[in-house]
Amino acid sequence: MKANHRLFGLLLVVLGGAPCLGGALPDSAHDFDGIWLIQNPSMALRTVEGKEPPLLPEARAGYGSQLKARRQGDTSSDKTTWCAAAGVPRLQFEPYPFEIMVNPRQTAFMYEWNRWARLVDMTGNDLQPLYAMNFGTANGHFEGDVLVIISKGISTSVYLDRSGLPHSEDLVMTERFRLVSRDVLEDRVRFEDPQVYSTAWEAVATYRRQKLERLPEDVCLDRIRQGRPAI
Repeated sequence: MKANHRLFGLLLVVLGGAPCLGGALPDSAHDFDGIWLIQNPSMALRTVEGKEPPLLPEARAGYGSQLKARRQGDTSSDKTTWCAAAGVPRLQFEPYPFEIMVNPRQTAFMYEWNRWARLVDMTGNDLQPLYAMNFGTANGHFEGDVLVIISKGISTSVYLDRSGLPHSEDLVMTERFRLVSRDVLEDRVRFEDPQVYSTAWEAVATYRRQKLERLPEDVCLDRIRQGRPAI
């Protein structure tokens, strides 16, 4: 698993040498580089106003049934319990560190949990989903010092959070990453999904820079063998 991440990093460097179709990065772009950990993880996402997301009636009923099953110990609907990908945005809200690497071609998010990696196209090509994936299809750009990432085509087999908050394949997720200070990163996330939510809504997460040279090894199957939770 460690070798895979080293190869991934090398590939990112090589790709970074190609022509940049999306324009030059701002001077502050590499201030995002580093390892980050969420400051206040929670099981269930809430809006920036601290309210439950505005689920439509049918989606609310399904979500309620799932919460009831979880309270009774039934987590069979959550595929991370057998080490499948948690996807996004869930991995952004889990209490495990991740690394960000920015270059003119791609921005990479490399997650400690089970060594998953997410690539964001930065060329300005406006990639569109061919089919749904756990991490969706993501395009990024800078607006001043803010890194904006728009993701579409996120598979419904992954949830928005650990509680099982649902979405449809029509979800458009817009993240706006900004540095509050050198060691504090904010991600304000906007969710637009008219199939599941009555209106667009936003959540926010804050991360603190970690003084680590590399991510620790954290393999889901090893966790299970040791009798620990998968995630």
